[in-house]
Amino acid sequence: MAAQLTEAVEGLSVSDSSSPEWSAEELDAFREVKRRLLADGVPEGRLGDREVVLTTMCSKLRPDKAVAKFGDFFGILDEYQLDPGKGGFRELEASDWAEIDQFWDRYSVTGRDVGGRGIMWINGGRTEVEEEQRLVRTSCMFYYAAHADMVTLRDGITMVIDTSNAPTSKVGNERKLQRTWQAYPLRPQNIFIVGASFIKRLTINALIKIASLVTSNKVIGRVQFVELPGVRQAIGEEDMPAQHGGKERPPVKEWVKARLAGFPTLPDGWFEG
Repeated sequence: MAAQLTEAVEGLSVSDSSSPEWSAEELDAFREVKRRLLADGVPEGRLGDREVVLTTMCSKLRPDKAVAKFGDFFGILDEYQLDPGKGGFRELEASDWAEIDQFWDRYSVTGRDVGGRGIMWINGGRTEVEEEQRLVRTSCMFYYAAHADMVTLRDGITMVIDTSNAPTSKVGNERKLQRTWQAYPLRPQNIFIVGASFIKRLTINALIKIASLVTSNKVIGRVQFVELPGVRQAIGEEDMPAQHGGKERPPVKEWVKARLAGFPTLPDGWFEG
């Protein structure tokens, strides 16, 4: 039922690569990652199925990389005090959603890219220091939701960062937030930055360069500064956000809830220690 709800909300067809069955290789990788994390002393409450699946799949089934990225991501949750009970993503999900209502406009609901993958469409905005925790929680919710289908988990994601309406004035936390976003386990096939003026490009390049020195994240080589016609080469017209000509979709909050409800599940008893 959850999967049907997700598909109904998106209005998307299921592609051939979205087989609902996990392969033996995938399940073995999930088990190995969970074993290693438990051996490293990670609280079991943080090792929900979604956490293990998303981190492992974004790491291309490489346990060493998955364990490292898991640590990076949960280090961020600790930094922003988002997981005090060590309950993992379930703790973020169970907290009061009304606390983050003002931040949903930082994201836009889309369809799929031309490869059938999910899209993280991010709208630029100013973030005051006192808003950081709530913004990061919102970003985590959207991040999990955007990956909540087999095609995206297996093939990666397209990212679009729309800076058109981003303020030019600085708060002073831009570098910190850039390092935060770099810590997310991601497998982007495209990273488009839209609407960046020459000055904005210089600023963004500087932030990316600084963040890459800290995270050694090779995906920054896929960053492309484009305008909307360039994005449309990777995302069909109907699959664009409604504000850019795509079809109307549910509000971001409702879309996120439906996607999380339909996150691909693991078989009963998949992990036996």
